Amino acid sequence: MWLLAALGVVTSASRALSASYCSTNTFPTNTSWMHFSKEPISFEYGFQDKFKSIHCCVRGYRSIEWFKDGVTYPWSAGVSNLILYPEAANQTLYTRRAAQTD
Repeated sequence: MWLLAALGVVTSASRALSASYCSTNTFPTNTSWMHFSKEPISFEYGFQDKFKSIHCCVRGYRSIEWFKDGVTYPWSAGVSNLILYPEAANQTLYTRRAAQTD
């Protein structure tokens, strides 16, 4: 039972950190138009079967559209298991168990 409680706390903490990841502006630019609030990352790495989140931290935008291999989100299970996290203003994708297809 303690193991399940601990796993629940870890999972909740991971999701909470993902939701607030983009809230701090660490990439100083002009704030009068759309801009990145964190420096964009060209390559993302993760471990198979482990939690993974991907962020697109921007300010002053109307919407963010995510693509993978030319296919727009939402993706079928064969394309990716990543889930859009609306609590992070659609700036974060995550999966609890990353797969090679992600």
